[in-house]
Amino acid sequence: MFSLVKEYIPYYRRNLKVAVPVVISQAGQVTVMLAANIMVGWVNAMELAAISFASAVYAIGMVFGMGFAIGVTPLIGISYGEKDFRKAASFFQNSLLLNFICTVLCMALMFFIGGFFDYMGQEEAVIKIAKPVYYIFVLSFFPQMIFFSGKQFAEGIGNTKISMYITISCNVLNIVLNYLLIFGKFGCPALGAYGAAIGTLITRLVMAAGFIAIFLLYPSFRRYFLFFRKTGFLWKRIKELIRVSTPVAIQIGLEMITFSFCTIMTGWVDGNSLAANQIALSMAMLTFMIVTGVSSATTIRVSHQLGAKNYIGVRKAGFASMHLALGFMTITGVCFIVFRNHIPLLFNNEPDVVAIAAKLLIAAGIFQVFDGLQAVSMAALRGLTDTAKPMFIAFVSYIIVCLSAGYTLAFVVGLDALGIWMGYVVGLGMAAIWLAWRFHRKSKHLLDIFLNK
Repeated sequence: MFSLVKEYIPYYRRNLKVAVPVVISQAGQVTVMLAANIMVGWVNAMELAAISFASAVYAIGMVFGMGFAIGVTPLIGISYGEKDFRKAASFFQNSLLLNFICTVLCMALMFFIGGFFDYMGQEEAVIKIAKPVYYIFVLSFFPQMIFFSGKQFAEGIGNTKISMYITISCNVLNIVLNYLLIFGKFGCPALGAYGAAIGTLITRLVMAAGFIAIFLLYPSFRRYFLFFRKTGFLWKRIKELIRVSTPVAIQIGLEMITFSFCTIMTGWVDGNSLAANQIALSMAMLTFMIVTGVSSATTIRVSHQLGAKNYIGVRKAGFASMHLALGFMTITGVCFIVFRNHIPLLFNNEPDVVAIAAKLLIAAGIFQVFDGLQAVSMAALRGLTDTAKPMFIAFVSYIIVCLSAGYTLAFVVGLDALGIWMGYVVGLGMAAIWLAWRFHRKSKHLLDIFLNK
């Protein structure tokens, strides 16, 4: 056992070197969301339920667009590993076109969906607050995608620090704006949940402007623009981007649809359950975004090793991240369970909300481990540009298994919101085992071919 750990130590270090800036920026973003939820929760439980519902519906379109942008990272990573910088720039140029089209289509669809809020089975008081909050979120999607497009390219070439600096700076701005606009400090109007949404919009505009400035001012980024050509929009590049990006976008979208629909189902129970659901989701999102940082590093490291034809490195880079994710999520899962009666008090002190949230945190503590493993395994496969089959695995695990199990346990068995969260455990557990096994098989196949040449 010790010799195995010793063998992987260099890979832990290399993965963490890439992951830490992403983890810091991801943790910073979630900290802002946590701070906003805590501040909105201090206003009242109905405001917290409203922003929970608006965020859940908005997240479906948001993660689809962001997932589509993620697809360029392994392609740029492989090109970078091959030292083919012109090819990396070509992928970037064509990804900007595709991301713009995707953003416009997603925003149009999200505005359309907003018209159906009244028919989603939520309390009238929740809908009244949630609808304008949702539309403000949708407006913020365009600058968010500008930032994310630049971020994915930078990560593809192994630079994870730039997005960290921009994110941390804007996180401070967002927290200040939330405080001013939610509570009406220093002459600002007290807007509650609306103030949190407006603060998000302003912050995302600043983040987009920051990345544009970085690309224009820094030679290490600007040099890639020198390869851009009017004739550089190539169908073969676009097809390759669509081949890799579309399954990624669908897979991430399926996962978010699962969480969003489970949030909607929780609203069918009652408003207190919806508020408690937001507390548990906020905590789960905090730890998951840290694992997302490890996942981003996994895609980068695996794609770079693949480009360099280091197939032993491919396997070890992927499995090293799995070890890191399992260890971290086990620790945080135990913390969720041990402190389940104390964590909800950070958000709200209404006894019914706190009691429900404490139960949900037990389920969250269990599914943490599976969630971390499935995220990193998916990222490792993405580094191999293997995205179509993982999309199918996501559909079966998230949509068929998770939703059906959650509905049955909640409304047939009678566990209410806790049953929905136990559905997460079942669905994500299946995804974690299936995806990790697939990476083992795919990476071993590549290594066997190389060794038998």
